[in-house]
Amino acid sequence: MFKDNSIKSVQDYFRDKLADYFPSREIDLFASFCFEIKFQLSKTDLIVNQQRFSESELLWFRSVIKRLKNQEPIQYILGECHFYGLNFSVEPGVLIPRPETEELVDIIIKSKIKGAILDIGTGSGVIPICLAKKMPQLKVYAIDISEKALAIARRNAKQNQVDVNFHLCDVLNERLPIDGLDVIISNPPYVLESDKIEMADNVLNFEPALALFVDDKDPLVFYQRIINLCENHLKKGGKLFFEIHEKFGNDILKLLFSFERAELIKDLQGKDRFIVAIK
Repeated sequence: MFKDNSIKSVQDYFRDKLADYFPSREIDLFASFCFEIKFQLSKTDLIVNQQRFSESELLWFRSVIKRLKNQEPIQYILGECHFYGLNFSVEPGVLIPRPETEELVDIIIKSKIKGAILDIGTGSGVIPICLAKKMPQLKVYAIDISEKALAIARRNAKQNQVDVNFHLCDVLNERLPIDGLDVIISNPPYVLESDKIEMADNVLNFEPALALFVDDKDPLVFYQRIINLCENHLKKGGKLFFEIHEKFGNDILKLLFSFERAELIKDLQGKDRFIVAIK
C-alpha cells in the first residue's frame, strides 16, 4: 500500500511493486510519464511540488501497476506519448513511435526539403505531423492501409494544429494517390518474423503486427515497391528517405541503382538505420 498520498510515496510504490518486472530506471520513467501526462507535472515539479493525490487517483496508479505487470506498454495505458517535442495520441492499432524515427525526422528537417511530401505507412502520423509543424511551408500528404491508424493520425494532426492530407491506400497493391512529389518518406514494416523470438512481450502482445513484421522470404517487399513507385510519382531530383532494418542496408542500396545518389546513415547506436537517396 501507499505510505501516504505524496509524490514520493507513489514513486516508492512503483519501485516496490515493479521491482521484479523491470529495471529500476525504467520503473522511474513509468512513474514520471504518469506524473507528466496524467497530472501535467514537470520534472521540476516532482522535486518542489507538494501535491497530494486523492483516493481515486491512488486507485488509478494501482490500475497502472497492474497493467504494467501484464507487459502493456505505458504509452497505451496513458493513451499518449511524446515525439520530437510534440504530444501524440497512441492506442492499440498503431505502432508506438521509436527514438530511431525521431532521428529520421531530424535528418529530414536538416535536409531542408521543400514542396510536396508523402509519408508512406504513416501510423499515428508522427512523421508528417512533425514535418508540417516544423516546416509549415510544405504540402504534406500521408497514407496508410489502416482506417484506425488514419483516424488516430487525423486526431493527432488536429491536436497539433497542422494540415496533413491523409489517404487510405494499400501501397503494395495500389497506385499512390498523389503525383509530382518532391519527397517520399517511409518507415515501413521491416522486422523479420524470425526476430520475434528476441522481442519483448510488450511488443508482441500489444503492438500491431501489420506495422512491424515482414516475411523472412521477402524482407524488402515494401522497399522494392516504393522504389518502383518513385519512377512515376517522385520528381527528378526528388528525395527518398527510408528507415531500415540494420541487416539490409546494402541490399536496399542495390535496389536504388537508378537513383542519382544514395547514402546509408547509422543511428545513434551505430547501426545502419536510414537511407537518403536522390532521384
